[in-house]
Amino acid sequence: MPLFDARAKEILVRIVYDGPPDAGKTTNLQFLHQVVPRTIRTELETPGPQADQTLYFDCFDIRGIRCLGYRIRCQLLSVPGQSYLINRRRYLLSLADAVVFVADSSRSELELNRQLFHDLEQSLDAEYGDPTSVQVLLQANKQDLEDRFSVEEILNLLNLSPTFPHTIAQANIGQGVKKTFMVALQLALGRLKALRERKRFSLSSGSQLSVDTLFQALETLETEEDFGQTLQEMTSANEVEVSNSSGTLQEEQESSEAVMIATETPPQGGYQDTGAEPPEDPEENVPILEIVTDEPYEENGQGEDSIVEIQTHDGAVVEEEDVPVLEVAEEYEEEAEIGSITIYPSELPQIAVRAGHIWPPATGREYLRQLVEYRDTFPGESWETLPSGSQLLHLGTQWHLLTQPEWRFTDSNQGRSVLMKVVSDQMTMKRFLPEGKTVLLTEEGENWRLWICTPHVPTLWEQFEGIVAQQSPGDFSIALRKAERSLQTIRSQALALSVGIDLSLSVVAETPLGVVYLGEIISGGETLADDKALKHAIAEELRPLLYNHPGLIQSLEMWLNG
Repeated sequence: MPLFDARAKEILVRIVYDGPPDAGKTTNLQFLHQVVPRTIRTELETPGPQADQTLYFDCFDIRGIRCLGYRIRCQLLSVPGQSYLINRRRYLLSLADAVVFVADSSRSELELNRQLFHDLEQSLDAEYGDPTSVQVLLQANKQDLEDRFSVEEILNLLNLSPTFPHTIAQANIGQGVKKTFMVALQLALGRLKALRERKRFSLSSGSQLSVDTLFQALETLETEEDFGQTLQEMTSANEVEVSNSSGTLQEEQESSEAVMIATETPPQGGYQDTGAEPPEDPEENVPILEIVTDEPYEENGQGEDSIVEIQTHDGAVVEEEDVPVLEVAEEYEEEAEIGSITIYPSELPQIAVRAGHIWPPATGREYLRQLVEYRDTFPGESWETLPSGSQLLHLGTQWHLLTQPEWRFTDSNQGRSVLMKVVSDQMTMKRFLPEGKTVLLTEEGENWRLWICTPHVPTLWEQFEGIVAQQSPGDFSIALRKAERSLQTIRSQALALSVGIDLSLSVVAETPLGVVYLGEIISGGETLADDKALKHAIAEELRPLLYNHPGLIQSLEMWLNG
């Protein structure tokens, strides 16, 4: 079941790669780890003694995903395929939201594929077609072998329908690996959506999510009896009811840099994939791409992926094998109930900036030097997508870096023109700007990226995080009224100057010198003018922070209706 980590304010979903030994489970994870930008993934870990085959599991996490208004952390795990490690395998399968069964297409491996897939079905005890069950995807790997079964033959030999979710792959060169992950993630988030509609998630502590905790659990699984006891102890978590109101789980519009999959009525037939060649340099020059595709599967299991085109936002069409990174996202309905996956910038500002590409010209360079030195000395970063679509990077505890999907340019002159406009817009709200705010245009591979860099000031959101941790309804009510006044103060100035601003708690701060605004400013843009709408916006931003805090929820409702 998806786990709601209250401390990190994110939902964890797990995709588990299952299958026979040497079928390609670890190879799938290794290739994905290479092509996902470092800024949104953790290191690939293989705990326990090193051996030719996985003895415990391989694991890494991908962040930078939003679904149902939440941050999503997707954890990818591979299981040991050896028969004598079946207890460890079954435990890991019990954690899955989606399973990729990596079938070895070699004719000599037929019986082993059958045995393990049958055991998988028994372990999951899932009902095919039930969206709340753990979802399974078949990957027919090693399709380059001469003596192989086709994917249609494998489906038939495993007694599966031709419409059962499946992909084909040659994982050793990366073909089909990214597409397999894309479909598996879509299945996992589809399950999350179905569970959301039944208003239940599991509430988990941070320690239950760690690699060390999983490793310790597997070390105890020496017998079937140990497995049953450990499974009960390690996976038990208090369930918390989640409101199903549109406000509580507000679906957010993602930026145009997110990779979108537009959905239509799926045609008949099974999902098939020919894969893509691995990129020469997957970490650099992540393009802005859009994939137009039919939705692979509905509850009846039917549907066929039919990529129409892959386009960059400058209109150029590229071939699938040229796609260098994640072509992953999903929109299950026209209302975008599931949302999309956001790819954040892969390169951060460097200290070398051309003349005329930074503001303020002199002090801005000194602030940039401090930023780069801090980043190199105290690494650690986390991304956030604001309701406006802007992308905010929290660099340690000292700096905030703001950018937008549209602030990526192929021409430096175009970028500099936008820089000048941004600076002009910023100056309209000069009285609310914090000291040290710097606007700069930096190189990003062969392209250019515009950034707004601001020294850290404790935001209203951070203040609320502290108050919620103390669980003080009185302090919470006072903070609500203060936050409302601060946002009204900034809003009044913006409306008077006819500029648009983001009234999120994450970009507004209170200091001894007054209110400070950290977000973007758009001349001629719109700003929320209605007092009631402003209060509702504050409430909706705070609701995900208040799960399992009924006293604070009551204070929020009293303030909202007051």
